[in-house]
Amino acid sequence: MTIHGIFTIIHVAAGSLALLSGIVPMLSPKGNKLHRRAGKLYSRSMLVVLVTAIVLAVLLPLVYGTQLNLFLFIVGLFSYYFVYSGLRAFKYHKPPKNKPPRIADKAAAALLLLSGLFLIGYNFYLKGLAIPNPILIIFGLFAIIMSIADLRRFQQPFDAKLGKFNWFYLHLVRMVGSYIAAFTAFVVVNVTFLPPLLVWAAPGVIGGVGITLWVRHYKRKFEGAKS
Repeated sequence: MTIHGIFTIIHVAAGSLALLSGIVPMLSPKGNKLHRRAGKLYSRSMLVVLVTAIVLAVLLPLVYGTQLNLFLFIVGLFSYYFVYSGLRAFKYHKPPKNKPPRIADKAAAALLLLSGLFLIGYNFYLKGLAIPNPILIIFGLFAIIMSIADLRRFQQPFDAKLGKFNWFYLHLVRMVGSYIAAFTAFVVVNVTFLPPLLVWAAPGVIGGVGITLWVRHYKRKFEGAKS
């Protein structure tokens, strides 16, 4: 078996484990033992997805002189940045810790910013002045916007916008967002009878609506607990 084949098997296995284990933290009561253990399994599986995606999408193509696999690169990058920032929100910003961002947090956001610029630049390098690939443009702009927002957030108190539960909302949004990215990868590979742009966009749109409703639910719950 080739090196590419070995890493592909590891990548698919880790992605499948992430899709299965990621359902548990979303459905289980927040903070209990099952939620924590399934969350750890999910985050570690997603780390393996990221590493194998970088190997398959960038390192091996550079070694063998083949074309970069931007699909794998996009999914690996976005999904794990969501996981990383979601875990950091929980671990370091939950009161009474409320620790300031580390250099690693700023470096991760800066790397996402550079990756977004790369996606857009690489798109125009391939296409020139022709019609750009909308998927690369959308994800590139999203990476730039999200990374700048995070870098700006690092400069202000963590609870400046949503109060003391901001860490919880950010943890929820980012972890569910990572699952949406992983699920998007799954449907893009396996759903071939629908227009590609629809397959790419539908999980994010539907998931975004779901996240919004979920955050509103918890905001009402927390506000009700105060009164």
